[in-house]
Amino acid sequence: MPVRGGLSHIAGKKLRVLLGLLMVVVAGLARTLTAANLPTLTRIEQIRRLTAEDAARGYPTCIRGVVTYYDVTLRDLFIQDSTGGIWVDSKFDRPNLHVGEFVQVEGVSGPGDFAPEIQRSLFRNLGEAPMPKPSMPSSDELASGRQDSQWVEVEGVVRSTAERDGGLVLNFSTGAFECRVFVLEHPSPPPALTDARVRIRGVFSGLYDSISNRFIGFQILTPSWENVQVLHRSPPAQFSLPVRPIPLFLRLTPEGAFTHRVRVRGTVLFQQADLVSVRDQGQALWVKTTQTSTLKAGDFIDAVGFPAIGNYTPIMRDAIVQKVGAGPAPQPTAATAEQLQAGADNGDLVRLSARLLNRTARPGGQVLEMQAGEINFRAELGTGAPAGSLNSIRNGSLVQLTGIALVETDENRDPKGFRILLRSAEEVVLLQSPSWWTRDRVAGLIMMLAGVILLGALWVAILRHRVEERTRTLRASEERYRELFENASELVYTTDLDSRFTSLNRAAEQTLGYTQTEALQMRSHQLLSPSGRQEAERALQRARAGEAIPKLELEVTAKDGRRVVLEVNARLIYRDGKPVGVQGIARDITGRREAEMELRQAQKLESVGRLASGIAHEINTPIQFVGDNIRFLRDSMVCLDTTLLKYQELSAAATAGTISADLLAEVRRSEEESDCTFLREEIPKALSQSLEGVLRVATIVRAMKEFAHPETKDMAAADLNKALLSTLTVARNELKYVAEVDTDLGDLPLVVCNVSDMNQVFLNLLVNAAHAVGDAMKETGKKGNISVQTRVDGSMALIAIADTGRGVPEGIRNRIFDPFFTTKEVGRGTGQGLTIARSVVVDRHKGTLTYESEVGKGTTFYIRLPLAPAECPPETIHPAAPDGQPLREM
Repeated sequence: MPVRGGLSHIAGKKLRVLLGLLMVVVAGLARTLTAANLPTLTRIEQIRRLTAEDAARGYPTCIRGVVTYYDVTLRDLFIQDSTGGIWVDSKFDRPNLHVGEFVQVEGVSGPGDFAPEIQRSLFRNLGEAPMPKPSMPSSDELASGRQDSQWVEVEGVVRSTAERDGGLVLNFSTGAFECRVFVLEHPSPPPALTDARVRIRGVFSGLYDSISNRFIGFQILTPSWENVQVLHRSPPAQFSLPVRPIPLFLRLTPEGAFTHRVRVRGTVLFQQADLVSVRDQGQALWVKTTQTSTLKAGDFIDAVGFPAIGNYTPIMRDAIVQKVGAGPAPQPTAATAEQLQAGADNGDLVRLSARLLNRTARPGGQVLEMQAGEINFRAELGTGAPAGSLNSIRNGSLVQLTGIALVETDENRDPKGFRILLRSAEEVVLLQSPSWWTRDRVAGLIMMLAGVILLGALWVAILRHRVEERTRTLRASEERYRELFENASELVYTTDLDSRFTSLNRAAEQTLGYTQTEALQMRSHQLLSPSGRQEAERALQRARAGEAIPKLELEVTAKDGRRVVLEVNARLIYRDGKPVGVQGIARDITGRREAEMELRQAQKLESVGRLASGIAHEINTPIQFVGDNIRFLRDSMVCLDTTLLKYQELSAAATAGTISADLLAEVRRSEEESDCTFLREEIPKALSQSLEGVLRVATIVRAMKEFAHPETKDMAAADLNKALLSTLTVARNELKYVAEVDTDLGDLPLVVCNVSDMNQVFLNLLVNAAHAVGDAMKETGKKGNISVQTRVDGSMALIAIADTGRGVPEGIRNRIFDPFFTTKEVGRGTGQGLTIARSVVVDRHKGTLTYESEVGKGTTFYIRLPLAPAECPPETIHPAAPDGQPLREM
């Protein structure tokens, strides 16, 4: 252990030496790199003359001077040579120095926070040196800050002392200035210096504003008590000083200026924190003390402190207070607002009358806005004082205030106003409650009446102008409406509640072929089919019940016999709150409907074309075994024909009675060669199989015929289960290689629909399911499952087509029914299948198309179609827009 400890000590010592050498090398390199082309500054005055920009360039410095102040804790270091003093940044080298040491400092110049300084300093001890001769700055030099960092000597009076920040802090007055003296090394406890006249040597340290770098004051940094010389000690008994009346408080005495303490005596008027208001001989004085004793109004006190100029009247600072008696509460001085505005009774207890204008609550208490005559002022109640009955005094009341008057001055110390400090809420006494008929209210009422009269006259003029303007507007609107009515491209019409036309525009005349004169003799129902009349009547009944008339698609018959499909938007016409007619705007969508039909038919044919190869394969298989069976029958007939001929010869010989053994042998040989026993067994099977194949082909052809048959405009009752089976037959080849198909077809009643359209919807959903399962099969290698279910769901027929594909991703679920949107590769889909399915189910059949999907598990589409309404004949029903929206309406 001793050996290890010794090695550790040696290693640590070597490490410190190496670190010291490394710091020296780094500092040297830094100085070399920074100040490669700059001259070395060797006098402090050269550094102090640099501007902040030049100092920031890092001039190399080599200064020899004496240490005038060094605070190791705060790293405050000042040195001075024959040309001046400067602050040195000692954090880099952290030297072990003391005041009076003669050193050489090498570093670089820096701008410092407020003045040039020496940075990145390295120190070398050159011995001891006497302290520099102190300068004795004048008042102008102290005020300018030019003595910053210099060793100075000042003389003045100590106002107060306190041990703080590791030293002794003296509140020091030179007569013209007050400053702080910080004595780093001092005796403990410190001697009593308050009111003593002393001479102090130390470093002048300027105080600067951190934002603008403006000189705002100074302090003296004294290294030790040796630099403090007491010239005249304070009297041992402070309260033995002669009492000076407050009116004479700031006057000079024959002995000199007012830099020393003065004793006053008076009656306490008010105490607020460290401020006490004292009255003597009719004049008040603010006394500022650090004592914590509590005084009451009427206490008789002695106060010893330093005179100072206050904001407007004299104050006493750094005072000590001694209670010498107690008496009755002092009486306030009667005052007027004009007197206080002129600066009288500042700091004294006064009483005056004023009217309360308003009150506001602030963090410091309540502020009352007051008015006396033409003068406005504030009365303030501190936080600690209870509000009492003050809150019950209403604005506008005349009150009597008792409090301390404080004069407010401008920048030249001339009085410009005043405020009153209230000691308690009881010092606000109600003299007179405000009358409701105040001057402001009377004036306001007069102005209001005048305004009403003026507004009445103005309103009459405005109404007259509005009537005239409205009349012109109505005439212009009527003309514009008539022009729009006649020139609109849509059909615009009106009818009464009995469906008789009351107006018709040109577009309606051109579309329907009837003139307006002819149309006004007709009812709109004469143009509609029976089902259309019923649908229009139901819409009118719902409108009378308060519902909005839905958009209708109605087929009308023109004068020349043409069938025109109109998309109608209608509303009731009201007069005096009662419906009197119907106004409608219709658009001819015959061309659009025909285009939609052609598009759906093309989609069907396109689907059939895509399935053609599979359908051909489905037909080819039964055709092949039908052909094979026919060829078998052909060959069998050749064998049977040979045997039959032998039997005919045998029959002829038997008739003639000439049957020979050879003939019988030939017959037996023919039977053996033809294998008649085999043929009797196989020929019926071949015939049965051929009939089955022909039936399968007929079934496929019939399904194709039903699927691809051009659609009709009307709807009829249809067997949806049969339609689903036909579609499954057509799509069988598309499905069988990727999925097992399960059907669970419930007992559905006949559903009024366009079965051709529904076949197309079923096919689109089945093909999409096959593609989805096929994509999943590429990943799993296993066939999936497609299930088809039907059942009655309330008043709807429900068809569910489910697959076990990969599901619909979240990001595209709101787009799968958009036209031309597809996720399939080119050539596999056009993106129109689901769009057409939605149009057929929702728009044409007043049904819903919804789906549920889970990524990785599959998708189920639900088709819901309304069962035939009881009042509608099943043979012909025109679709209307669906009412209501499902959970995920497509």
